[in-house]
Amino acid sequence: MHWVPGRRVHGVCRGGSILLFLSLLFADVSNAQEGKLLLNMLIKNEAVHLDRSLPKWAPLIDYWIVGLDDHNTDNSEEIIQKHLGHIPGEIMVVEFDGMGPTWTKLVERGIEAFPNATHGLISDADFTPITTRLDKNQLRMDCSKHMYRIRSHEGGTVRNMDWIYRNLPGAKVERRTHQSVTAPPIPGQKVFQTLIDLEVQEYTGGYQDRSGNKSARYMMWLHKDLEERPNDPRTVYYIGHAHLEQAGPNPAQDIRNGHGPGHYHLNEALKYFRWRADLRHGYYEERWFAMLKAGEICERYMADYECSIGMWTRATELDPERADGWFYIGQHWRLARVYDNAIPFLTKAVKLEKPPRSMFQWEYLYDCLRHIEMGRAMHYHPSPPGKSWKVAKKSLQRALYACPERDEVQGMLERAEREAAAFKAKKQEEKGKAKAKPAEKVLPEDPDDEQLEEEVKPKSVEKKDTGKSKGESDVASTLAAFGEWYTRRKDTLKEIQKAHSDVSAKALYPAIAKVFALTIAPTPDCKQYLEAVQPYLDLFNPSIPAIQASIKPEHSAFWTEWLVSTVKLWTPCRDKGTQ
Repeated sequence: MHWVPGRRVHGVCRGGSILLFLSLLFADVSNAQEGKLLLNMLIKNEAVHLDRSLPKWAPLIDYWIVGLDDHNTDNSEEIIQKHLGHIPGEIMVVEFDGMGPTWTKLVERGIEAFPNATHGLISDADFTPITTRLDKNQLRMDCSKHMYRIRSHEGGTVRNMDWIYRNLPGAKVERRTHQSVTAPPIPGQKVFQTLIDLEVQEYTGGYQDRSGNKSARYMMWLHKDLEERPNDPRTVYYIGHAHLEQAGPNPAQDIRNGHGPGHYHLNEALKYFRWRADLRHGYYEERWFAMLKAGEICERYMADYECSIGMWTRATELDPERADGWFYIGQHWRLARVYDNAIPFLTKAVKLEKPPRSMFQWEYLYDCLRHIEMGRAMHYHPSPPGKSWKVAKKSLQRALYACPERDEVQGMLERAEREAAAFKAKKQEEKGKAKAKPAEKVLPEDPDDEQLEEEVKPKSVEKKDTGKSKGESDVASTLAAFGEWYTRRKDTLKEIQKAHSDVSAKALYPAIAKVFALTIAPTPDCKQYLEAVQPYLDLFNPSIPAIQASIKPEHSAFWTEWLVSTVKLWTPCRDKGTQ
């Protein structure tokens, strides 16, 4: 590795306290120190991508460093000089030893050569900025890291990548593949990481995709990382995925025959996904998805239903707000024609709102699949529970507009509407009869003393101590105030949601709806309250500057009410020390 002189050489912002929340709430962010950004790339034969991406990066950066593989054969160096030659930077020739070790050398060189750069940004050559102007006041000196958004090539998905680091000693890139960026904490730091308004488009056809034998090299890097980092959850997870991708064209047949690539790779994939599911450290969304994939392998290929149900149940326990695990269990029982088991799980799946998560969001499941499966479970049940027809009707109404199986959905919906109306009429008739002639209470013929006493005991004597703390008693009034604001202002909120382009702020709206759901449910205890409210507060906190800038001028009264209603949510249950 050498330098050529001159020009060639995935959390979440967590404030942690009400004081930080209020300080951010009323802070004047316009006076923040403007950051200086260093672009950091590692490339080999990427001239085509660089010719597209670098002109878009040039207006956004202040410095650059590009690691050029010592086996590079195209004119990448010429392209770099063409588009970035007017900006201070270096090309550094490197001997490639996997992403993490090689990129760490670039990070260290950037810290040494460009000390005036406050932040470095790791980017692949095919990451092309969509953002045309970057507000560098967002590059905060007190944040160790920032995230930016990456839009997939087809444009359908967006993920957040935490590849912006403070350009200070200690920053590094870890792992040879599926690398992650780490940065040391800043003394006196209260906020570790935030999302900035930068979005890039990812393109396919990078060097790794174009070169042959990619799978073998990929597996080699993963196992080398695992040797150096035993029980590393991220590496274990991706080894499982690598084996699943190499299962071949006939994995189910290979499993039945007891040999072949599918037999070997599916068993290895299951081993590593189970291993990842048992590792409690690391990113919980990867652990959750490993449980889903292990269950899928057991169900689809191995007919091991005890394994599949067990893994999916663990997924529902790890993240009960996501519909996937509930859906898979319900679908299993529906396909097995055990409809009484299927309906409760599918009912749970269709009633869940899509939660704000950064990875593995299955849009088709939330839009269509769970709803059509609920309809199928009710439609084919020989004696379906009448009370579930209302749920099925609502699901099929949504499926009618989201699912391609329109004829099937239409037929099931027509029946669900008839059955739901008949069940409602029956219940109203029973209620009318009950009012006309009160039901006579019938005791058992020969009740024992304890049973008789229970039957005739007046309800008024059943007074119980709720044991609620003062914090819990404040929950009801706080939620009532929030519910009143939401009900009165929901139309304005929807209007802003449609117009608002900031992705981090958009994530607030489903979280707000979740808090509102508490206001129309039985009053929760402190644990339930904080579990529902804290994610919203964690989203609201770092989004304040963006919301304040884009919403307040147009909706000043609404913005003030929003602030007040949200600040009040911090008060209940804090005496329990759960913040």
